[in-house]
Amino acid sequence: LSLETIGKLNRPVVWSLHDMNPFTGGCHYDNNCNRYRTVCGNCPVLHSERQNDLSTWIQKRKKKIYSAMPGLTMVGLSRWMQETASSSSVLQGVRVVNLPNGIDTSQYKPVAKDMARGLLSVPLDKKVILFGAQFSNAEKRKGFHHLLKAMSNFERDDLVIVVFGAKADTRDTGIPFPVRFLGNLHDDLSLCIVYSAADVMVVPSEQENLSNGIMESMACGTPVVAFDIGGNPDMIKHRENGYLARPFDADDLREGIRWIIDNREYQTIAENARDTVVKKFDIQVVATQYAELYKSMLNIS
Repeated sequence: LSLETIGKLNRPVVWSLHDMNPFTGGCHYDNNCNRYRTVCGNCPVLHSERQNDLSTWIQKRKKKIYSAMPGLTMVGLSRWMQETASSSSVLQGVRVVNLPNGIDTSQYKPVAKDMARGLLSVPLDKKVILFGAQFSNAEKRKGFHHLLKAMSNFERDDLVIVVFGAKADTRDTGIPFPVRFLGNLHDDLSLCIVYSAADVMVVPSEQENLSNGIMESMACGTPVVAFDIGGNPDMIKHRENGYLARPFDADDLREGIRWIIDNREYQTIAENARDTVVKKFDIQVVATQYAELYKSMLNIS
């Protein structure tokens, strides 16, 4: 549906914000330019030096449509997205709430590590660091370069990096231990096996809403190291069920990986990770929260 069509529905509308596009001048993530807070313009994505460029026109169009929709509720999937959307010029006067996505924790659950490692032909005596992105090196926002920097100074011989969702990277990574590329995974069971085979998942994104990868990994009992940005703190509790590194600090990212894989309380951390998802993000828990939102919008007691 076009924005104009949605604006003419004359019905209460709930819009889940999976990224920033509904309130920016066109980009899905702003890379911290923050122009969405005013009226965009001088758009770095467009390489524009004009205030009244295409991004300005798009924002004004969105604001005009939203302002004529009194029944509109925007849902930020993370607290960060709720706060970011609320600060945008486009959504001033629009109701913005925070409700997460849910996950089926009966489907995303731990697989025995020896079985998972066997299926992937990964030795049990190695520590497996997992990274997932559609293109490992094409999208700077996903932060693969931060992982490479962190790993380049990790001097030990018991590590393997496993990358899924990306084809083999032909560059010299500079990492002194094996990197395996699994390519795209097309089903939930394969994902569960890969998550369960890992000792830690690293999500070094520079901007992130409520990461499916983090949630799925934690549901499978694999702790996550990520930067303390975006929606990551909604799921990761520092040094309880994972590790939140200082933003874009490769040394702290490496410290987080070390803290998890060498931790004597690893099993407790892993159990805490799954418990967090089961209690806060299970699909049934989230469905109840959305039902309450719909009732409030329809004035149903």
